[in-house]
Amino acid sequence: MTQTSASRCARTLLLAAALLASPSFALHAQQDRRQLPPPTQRKPQTPPANTPPSSTPDSPAAPASTSPNAPSAASPAPDAPPTPKRAAPTLGTLVERVKNTSKDWTFTATIRVNSEASDSSETVTDSSGNSVQMPKKTPFVFETMTMIFPAIAATAACDAGADRSTGRLRLDGRVVNEQPEAMTGGSHSGVQLLRFGFNNTENISPREVILEFSVRATCFQTKFDEKSALNLPWPNAPWPDEAAATLAPQLFVDLGYDKESKKILPYPDKDQLLDAALKRYLANDNISDAKASTPVRVAKAITRGIWSEIQPSGDGLKLRRQTGELSGINLQPPELTLASKKGSEHDITCLMAALFRKAGLPTRTVIAWDVSGDDKNRFLRDNKKTNKLRSWIEFCLFDDAKNSYNWVPVDVVRARKSSSRPPGGSQPWKFFGTMDDFNEVVPFALHFHPPTDVVSYGTGSFWGWFVTPKPPDAALQALSFR
Repeated sequence: MTQTSASRCARTLLLAAALLASPSFALHAQQDRRQLPPPTQRKPQTPPANTPPSSTPDSPAAPASTSPNAPSAASPAPDAPPTPKRAAPTLGTLVERVKNTSKDWTFTATIRVNSEASDSSETVTDSSGNSVQMPKKTPFVFETMTMIFPAIAATAACDAGADRSTGRLRLDGRVVNEQPEAMTGGSHSGVQLLRFGFNNTENISPREVILEFSVRATCFQTKFDEKSALNLPWPNAPWPDEAAATLAPQLFVDLGYDKESKKILPYPDKDQLLDAALKRYLANDNISDAKASTPVRVAKAITRGIWSEIQPSGDGLKLRRQTGELSGINLQPPELTLASKKGSEHDITCLMAALFRKAGLPTRTVIAWDVSGDDKNRFLRDNKKTNKLRSWIEFCLFDDAKNSYNWVPVDVVRARKSSSRPPGGSQPWKFFGTMDDFNEVVPFALHFHPPTDVVSYGTGSFWGWFVTPKPPDAALQALSFR
């Protein structure tokens, strides 16, 4: 190599070094690397408008034509393998349905809704010539109507569900829907809701709407293995979906209708009566921290406290003034039940649910029709005040080691009828998991009002409707069960 050649070579190397050090070149090279498509992409990405054409890759795998011999960008790290989804939990053995105790029942509920004109009445005369003033029935005017009623798949002691259900919607006696649809999506407590819809293309203006719902149910007595369950710890894994759903707020347990704002709002517990009661009940059983104990011990402590302190009083039934028909259940806030130390069976059910949930126990309310007793008192007939509605709670036990769950029924009102105070010691309690009459009790609802955006009138009545363009401001409702 001659000196001239060597000088030219040196100048070339210096120029190359300067070019490599140039900020603009570094920017272009960086842009080239950024434009490299991911390995799974079949076509190159479109370059930004300010990128020189020469820096566009010729193909996904080829470097840019002006790119230096620099290493290409590293491929993105592979995604971590997804966490395996837990298998659906299975039913455990802590609450057993007693063999040879099953009974099959057909439960029927009828909801009748009449329009009401509060400022007018009419005289109604029966066949004997007796007359009475009744509210004037004015027609319902609507475009669409959907009535909702629950269908329980199963409780601790009973199997039923939408596939065992039938129903019909009638307007002034005319059947307009005999094929209810099951609503999709998760609902509070995992309850399934049936919808009976009608699109009023004929501009019908009925004065009476009747919903009839029937379900075939198989019911059992239950036996609770309390000895095995007593020391079952709190689960480390999340609660099953159905159980976790019970921890959301529920109307008449955590929420109530505020007359001033005309909205559904949380119950105001200004004096923190629920917190104080829970702390007191646990302390009475030497439990300073619920999570340091076990679910069953916590549940028994709360049950013992309510059993000892709260007196069942009244039936909670609300009746129509003119006819004496059942129109719903009056429910007071759990705080009021605590403060007064008394309430109906259904008030006590709501209080139990509120305290169990506050302690961290997934808990659902269960409302049922009691078919025990002799025939003449078996049914709640029109114009008869016969209290055959029952309610209780069921709390969830979850063994995450076995991935199994059980719902444990607790009927503190029935327990209190057997004794004003709970037995001492740790012996099993009747009506705490073990139920010898549940094969003659048909559950039909997990809520006193459906957990969806529907309205009914005045009190908890298990049904609701969605009406367009808007629901009636007032209506008369009557419920009957058989």
